[in-house]
Amino acid sequence: MRLLIMGGLLLISFKLGEGFMKNVSEIFESIWCWTYFFIVFFLRLFRIISQKRFVELLFGDSKEFQDEDVLKNRK
Repeated sequence: MRLLIMGGLLLISFKLGEGFMKNVSEIFESIWCWTYFFIVFFLRLFRIISQKRFVELLFGDSKEFQDEDVLKNRK
């Protein structure tokens, strides 16, 4: 759902940015669309990177991650 909203906002910002912007409100709408898109995009990217699964996918199952899992299971 969020992906659809982000895609819609991206499409709106492209449409607003295509032609010559005649008034100030269109400029502000375009700026807010791009700002919202980049904030959401980078927050999602940071969230994905910060998850342990992504790190394990990149670097494989290291001993450090296995030790953390063992400690969590003992609690």
